[in-house]
Amino acid sequence: MSLANKITILRIFLIPIFIISLMYSQRNLAIIIFLLSIITDGLDGIVARRFSQRSDLGSFLDPLADKLLLTSSFIVLAIRAEVEPLVAILVVSREVILFLGWVTFYLLTGNLLAVSPTIIGKFTTCLQMTTIILYLLRFFFAYPFCMIMLAFLVFSTLEYLHKGSRKLTQHGMETK
Repeated sequence: MSLANKITILRIFLIPIFIISLMYSQRNLAIIIFLLSIITDGLDGIVARRFSQRSDLGSFLDPLADKLLLTSSFIVLAIRAEVEPLVAILVVSREVILFLGWVTFYLLTGNLLAVSPTIIGKFTTCLQMTTIILYLLRFFFAYPFCMIMLAFLVFSTLEYLHKGSRKLTQHGMETK
């Protein structure tokens, strides 16, 4: 297993520790673990590119780790009444919608859809991470920043759905 994949797996293992820390009001530890998770997110990508360690496993695990970290963070913050429940619902709904789109593509075509992140998608992930940090640090402007993040969340969801529907249409044309 490559070093890049090991770093990604470390990030996945940090998620329950982050959740437990936050649920048991160990905010400083939760902040440190969340920041460490963000660092490992960037580091695994750098290692994969620099040392030619890109792999199918890594292309699956890296976005999975991001989705698990972000959705669980918003869910726990909503449970703790630190973010509006609607925020957690929208974040989780986006992931469910994109997953269902991926499954639908597979069921209709028999092919796995290789999903490459878009610039807006990457920026949305960055905004989500920043929003969580702002809430963890209890900054007064976390809520307005969260509203900006939600706008990008909706926009990137629509962008991915459009991209997926185009691929589905192209696949239909290729099979005729």
